[in-house]
Amino acid sequence: PANSIGGIFIDDISLTETLCPAAVWRIQNFSRILETADYNTVLNSPRFYSPEGYGFGVHVRPLSGYSDYTGEYTGLYFHLASGDNDIVMQWPAVNRQATIVVMDQDPDIKLRMSSARSLTTDMSTGKLIWDNPKNVGTFDPSCQCYRGVSMGWRTFIKHYDLRRRNYLKNDDLIIFVDFE
Repeated sequence: PANSIGGIFIDDISLTETLCPAAVWRIQNFSRILETADYNTVLNSPRFYSPEGYGFGVHVRPLSGYSDYTGEYTGLYFHLASGDNDIVMQWPAVNRQATIVVMDQDPDIKLRMSSARSLTTDMSTGKLIWDNPKNVGTFDPSCQCYRGVSMGWRTFIKHYDLRRRNYLKNDDLIIFVDFE
């Protein structure tokens, strides 16, 4: 289009220039998960690594325990995870930003309304939250790692919006995570 500022459109494919996220987590059959989840259901991501070498992860609560007039919400939470580089990393991992994005998969990039939130690891939340997960976390056999305390939002995204927009195209929920 005449008013384009850098994208290329080919049929139903949109190409844009963006930075790649540090982590991409695809949760398949998310509608089924929403149907069968209770308030104790937690989905833990695999362990990812930041460009600096910190291990981290996300956990999803399909039913966060919060609702309003539109219905239920899904909560997303960020945590540090023990990893291969822990011995050389600076602890606590403060003054860094974690960004979580739930991707709107609308084929028209101009119509996408992805949901994103960020948090900063600072001392106001307590030193132990961002300390080495081997010292302050809980062991998780699914990743053979320690997961630290999670911080995030129980109101990350409404179930109403998940169904109204294209967040669940092919019934996959796609989450991007950056930690810098």
